[in-house]
Amino acid sequence: MPVNKLQGTGQRKRGGALLFSLIVVISVAMVSLGILQITNSLSRRQKHSVEDKRAFYVAEAGLAEAYYSLGTGGNGQVGAITAPVTLGGGLVWVDAVTEEDGNVRLTSTGLHGGGRSTLEIIVEQTQEPFGVFSDGPIEISEPVLIDGYDSGDSPYYDQVSDGSITIDPTYPYLHDDTGNNILFYEELFYRYQRVEGDTYYFDAVLDHRAHPELDIDDDDFVDDWCGLFCGDFDDYEYKLVINYFHSIPETYELAPVDSDDWVSVQSSEGSGWSGWSSPTPTVASGPTTGGGGLMGSNGSISLNDPGGEGVSVYGDLSPGPEENVDMDPSVIHTGDILTRTEPLELVPVRVPEVELLPGFVHDSPVVRILPPADIGYESIEVRGDSQVTVQGPGTLVLGDFTLLEGATLLVENDAGAVNIYVLSSVDFAEGSRIDVTNQDPSELSLQVSGPNRDVTLAADSFFHGMVYAPESEVFVGTDFEIFGSLAAGALTLAPNVRLHFDSGILGDSGAVPLPKLVGWKIEEVPDAVKQRTNPYKLLDLNEEDLQALGETTESDSWLVEVDLLSLWWWKEGEYEGPIEDFAMSSYRAKIVSFTPPDAGAEDWYINARWKNSWGWTDTYQGPVSGLGKIEMTAIYEWDVIGPGEEQP
Repeated sequence: MPVNKLQGTGQRKRGGALLFSLIVVISVAMVSLGILQITNSLSRRQKHSVEDKRAFYVAEAGLAEAYYSLGTGGNGQVGAITAPVTLGGGLVWVDAVTEEDGNVRLTSTGLHGGGRSTLEIIVEQTQEPFGVFSDGPIEISEPVLIDGYDSGDSPYYDQVSDGSITIDPTYPYLHDDTGNNILFYEELFYRYQRVEGDTYYFDAVLDHRAHPELDIDDDDFVDDWCGLFCGDFDDYEYKLVINYFHSIPETYELAPVDSDDWVSVQSSEGSGWSGWSSPTPTVASGPTTGGGGLMGSNGSISLNDPGGEGVSVYGDLSPGPEENVDMDPSVIHTGDILTRTEPLELVPVRVPEVELLPGFVHDSPVVRILPPADIGYESIEVRGDSQVTVQGPGTLVLGDFTLLEGATLLVENDAGAVNIYVLSSVDFAEGSRIDVTNQDPSELSLQVSGPNRDVTLAADSFFHGMVYAPESEVFVGTDFEIFGSLAAGALTLAPNVRLHFDSGILGDSGAVPLPKLVGWKIEEVPDAVKQRTNPYKLLDLNEEDLQALGETTESDSWLVEVDLLSLWWWKEGEYEGPIEDFAMSSYRAKIVSFTPPDAGAEDWYINARWKNSWGWTDTYQGPVSGLGKIEMTAIYEWDVIGPGEEQP
C-alpha cells in the first residue's frame, strides 16, 4: 500500500510539470508573437514614413514646376488626377485655382508606393512691367519726355551720353564754369562741348546724389534757413566734380585742374552756393538716354505737338486691342508701335491688414520720424516748413495723404523697402518736396486703393519708385519726375513732365519676376488616393502612357516651340505645345522649332498674318512645315487647319 501511494504521487507530479511547461511555452509564444507584431508594425511604419517622405518630395517637385509655369506665362496646372505626371517612380499632379482676390492656389498631390502627400501654396501673380500705363486713353498735347534706363547697370544720368539743353538765362541758381566747360543747372552738372545762344550741347551729365563716393553733401544745396548748420558748395567739392568728368572719356580736351589751383565758385547771385532751392524744369527736353521707354494704354494713344514744342517718346508705344496711335509729324518717337492683342488687366491693390491709428497734422519745424514698422493712420497732413521722415523697411497704410506747399517728405529706404498704401486721396501740392535716399525703384511704391480716388503728384521730386493707382485718375505735375514706373486708371500730364521707365525692375534676366509666395501648408490627401496601394493600380494607369514631369505634352498635332520676348527682345518666357493653341501675348515672339505629329504631317496647313520686326505685315498660307522660324511683334491671323478639314 505505501508503495502504491508513492507511485500515484509521482504520476501526478509528472502531469503538473507538463502543464507548467505548456503554460511557459504558450506564454513565450505569445510574447514572441507580440514582439513580431510590434516589429512588423514598426517596419510598416518605417516603410510608410519613407514612402510618405518620398511622396512629399514628389509633391514638392510638382509645386516647383507649377510655380515656374506661372512665372513663364503658364497657368500653373501640372497633369491631373486622371493623367498625372511621373517622377522618380512616383506620380504627381498640381491643380491651379485662381481665387477671387487674384491670387493663385496651387495644390500638389504626390504618390510614391504607399506614400501619400498633398502640399498647397498660395502665390500672388506678378504683372508685366507697366512703364507709363493708363487703363483709359492717353492724350498728350503738351511737351513731355518719356524714355528708359536700367538702374541695375548705373544711375539714370550716367546712361545719358550726349544731347542738348536750352537753359533759362534768368534762372537764379545757374553757374557756368567756362574754363572747364561745366554747367550747373537744375540740380545737375553738364560737361558741354559747345554753346549756341542759350543751348548747351553736352556729352556727359552728373547727378551728384547718385554718387555718394564724391562726398558732396546734400546740405550744400538747401535753403538758407538752416544757417550755420548748412555748408556751402566749396572749391574742394567742385574739384571732385571736375575730376569725375575727367574719368569719363570725352570727345574733346578739357582744361586740367591743378591741385593747388582752386576754382572760385560763385552763383549768379554772387553768394556762393547756399540759398539753393528746388528748381522748376524749363523744358521737358534735355538729358535723355534716347531709348528704353515704354508707354501703354488699354485705349488709344494720341500725341499732339502741332507747334513742335517737344513731345518726345524714346521707346515703344503700346495701344489697346484694335486701338491706334495718333501722332503729329513733329513728335519724336524712336521705338515701335505694338498693338496689344488683349487688354492689360490692372489687378486691384491689395492693402495689408494694418490697424489705422488716429490721423495727425504735422505743423512744426521739428522733424517727425516714422521708424521702420508696419503702421497705419487715418490720415497724414504735412504743412509748410515741416518735414515727415519715413524710414524703411516698413509698410505705411493711410486713409488720406497730403503735403501742402512748403512741406517735405523724406523717404529713407536705404535699409529696406518702403511701401505706402493710400485708401482715399493723395495730394502732393505744388511747392512741396519729396526726397528719396535709394535710387532703386523696387524699394519704394505708392499704391492707391479703390475707384475714383483723387491723386495729385505735383511735388518737387526725383521720385525713384513705382506709382500704382489702377482705378484712379492720376495727375503728374511738372516737377514730379518719376524714375521707375507709373500705372493709373486715367492719366493727365502737366507740361514739361519727364518720366523714365526703369527696366531694372525686371531684374538681371530682364524677365518678369516670379510670383510672390503668400503662404503654404500641408493639406489632407484626397479621399480617392488615400488607400496605400500601388498608385498605378489604384488609378488604373499605365506608366508608358504617362508624361514625365517637365516634358513637353504629347500632341496629335504639330508642336511649336516659341520664345516670348520682351519689348527689348529679351527672352522672358516660352511656349511649347500644339500650334493651334498658340496665342501670343502683347509681347514679341520668335518661333524656334516645329515638331511634326506621328502621322498626317503633310495634311496640316496654316493661314497666318503678322507684323514682323521691321513693322511690316507678312502673310503665309500653306503647310506648317513651310512657315519657317519667323519673328513676330503682333499676330493678326493664326488659323491652323488640321487633317480632314478643308484645305486652302
